[in-house]
Amino acid sequence: MGNSLTTSDAPITYAVQTEDPPFADASGVYRCAQYPDALVENMPDRDWKNPLDCMASTALDPEMRDKEFLGSRVWDCALQRSREDMIPQSTVSWVTYGEFMTLVQEFARGLERRGYTSVSEFPTEAYEPARRVRMMGLVSKNRPEWFISEQAAVSANYCLVPLYDSLGSDALHQILDQTKMELLVASRESFRVLQPMIASIVDTQFTSHIKYVVMYDKPSEEDLEKAKEIGAELIDWKDVVQEGRDHPEIDLPTQQPEDLTTVCYTSGTTGAPKGVMMTAHNYTSLLSAHRRCIMSHPGFRIGQEDTHISYLPLAHVFERIICGNCFVLGVKIACYSGDTQKLLDDMKYIQPTIFLSVPRLYMRIHDKIISTLNEKSNVAKFIFETAMNTKLQNLREKGIYTHPLWDALVFKKTKAVMGGRIRFMLVGGAPIEAKVQEEVSVIFCCPVLHGFGMTEVGPVFICNPGDKIAGHIGGVQPCCQFALRSVPETGYFVSGPQCRGQLCIKGPSVTPGYLERPDLTAEVLENGWFHTGDIVELIEGNAIKIIDRQKNIFKLSQGEYVAPEKLENIYSSASLVSQIMVYGDSSKSALVAIVVPDEEETSKWCALNNLQGKSLDELCARDDFKQAVFSNMQEVEKANQVTGFQKVKKIVITPDPFTVENRMLTPTLKLRRAECKKRFEREIIDLYNQL
Repeated sequence: MGNSLTTSDAPITYAVQTEDPPFADASGVYRCAQYPDALVENMPDRDWKNPLDCMASTALDPEMRDKEFLGSRVWDCALQRSREDMIPQSTVSWVTYGEFMTLVQEFARGLERRGYTSVSEFPTEAYEPARRVRMMGLVSKNRPEWFISEQAAVSANYCLVPLYDSLGSDALHQILDQTKMELLVASRESFRVLQPMIASIVDTQFTSHIKYVVMYDKPSEEDLEKAKEIGAELIDWKDVVQEGRDHPEIDLPTQQPEDLTTVCYTSGTTGAPKGVMMTAHNYTSLLSAHRRCIMSHPGFRIGQEDTHISYLPLAHVFERIICGNCFVLGVKIACYSGDTQKLLDDMKYIQPTIFLSVPRLYMRIHDKIISTLNEKSNVAKFIFETAMNTKLQNLREKGIYTHPLWDALVFKKTKAVMGGRIRFMLVGGAPIEAKVQEEVSVIFCCPVLHGFGMTEVGPVFICNPGDKIAGHIGGVQPCCQFALRSVPETGYFVSGPQCRGQLCIKGPSVTPGYLERPDLTAEVLENGWFHTGDIVELIEGNAIKIIDRQKNIFKLSQGEYVAPEKLENIYSSASLVSQIMVYGDSSKSALVAIVVPDEEETSKWCALNNLQGKSLDELCARDDFKQAVFSNMQEVEKANQVTGFQKVKKIVITPDPFTVENRMLTPTLKLRRAECKKRFEREIIDLYNQL
């Protein structure tokens, strides 16, 4: 199953205009070119009412029942739960489709039998089916039990509320209070992280309603005591499964299309988390559209021979929908071992064919390989550069990612880093630099498909395999239609020489709104059109190219607008730069930046300058190191033709990386600009005083 993609010289037509502008300041309405007449809401030959229906279409197929589906290096097949010590094994243990569906039904019946949760009432909620809902919280790293619990929630018609370890007390308190959830399903590790935060809610205006905690791991005496401290009963997951196994006669309610299947709290780059309501129909329309469009593309043939490694947070719709597609297509899903630092080790054993990540990780992988190359001999560099340039030319002219000679001589080794079997890479969460996208495709001998989605609409844009143009997110999937709306305050107009504006989306995958927040819902939904806040450009073939987030764009004192994310992607390619936040004050005419240095490249710089043994804190205070970083940034400015007002004029270097834990990043590794600005407010003032 190689990447033999069908390409032609003609540009890909992703979308066609089907209607007049929905607003006076908007472009026309565009739909998927394959389905211009009507939006896709379901499969043509079956009626998927809820996510479990989608899964059952594969799992109940007699030919699929005994095939491997869900795997892990820490799963214990005999005990039907993850290993107590969570130590990864050298082999992957698999749960078959049949075993998975049995465990789903048993866990669902066990929950029903024990009656762990009552109905939460939301009488003021505008979306009527959400006024009476049974809520189930779920917090854990990706593991087989997570997937089983997710589908058990659907089977018993619970509304699943996925949580993060990294939410923080304030956000967690608001979520527990708003959802009124009485049941929390958790791993031991995640429970121990959240328990102190739940306990501290007594000192706030909020209330925890949690009465039961079902733990995936066998509860210890310490765990039992911790549960008592928050007024909850702690139950072993296996006991609930056994209860359901002992009572097969229990009838389970059917989740209807209009029912809430999940409430996903967006991490958000600013402000408090918002509960995005997602109905069963939202979910099934996404899977139906993907199955009938991108998943049926001649260049994207995936199936039973493929394996996806699941490590991105399942609390996000992005990973859940990708895994849902895997289920429908018979693709195996292997969970990582729980430590992203050991992800490459997991990949060595799992040998995935499908890899999904965010731009930041692809940039790190790319920069690491290029950096390693710089240490090689001149002959090795010449061979690599010749191989790279030859393949890049083929990619741009023919849409071909492979080369029989250069792959065997050069890129076989780089491909082996990720298990050696990768056939498709997908990127989402933020724009990726075209240069990085192309070079990663060449290095790993496979397409890097750029997509776009939001919690509120799902993953609804993706590039086609074989597209020779990088740097855009492709076309809309057939469950949605889109239009662009002018943003005059930042100089973007749909009627200009380039059609630019805010991306607006409408269709059956769009959320009915934010739970009990009609004010926030009204801000983003107008006549069914969801306003994404993303500034985009309509390019050749009616594909979409992201420029930046509307809220991120700022105006300098001379009237010029700056899109910081684009600049940050450029500056991050500098070898000495690991992370960066570009900032512009509207009363100033220049940009400044907070820079986190790359530790490995910094060590090399120290060796060249006889500064071995200096700590990162010491180096960040040195003028010569700051000048080295600034000069490195100027090199990439020149290479990327950054214009005058977009150039960073002053920097401060910090030894502390931006992380999820210190609240500088969201769980999807997006920069929290408000938090960063607040944290470095004094440094930013000092930088402007130096200008």
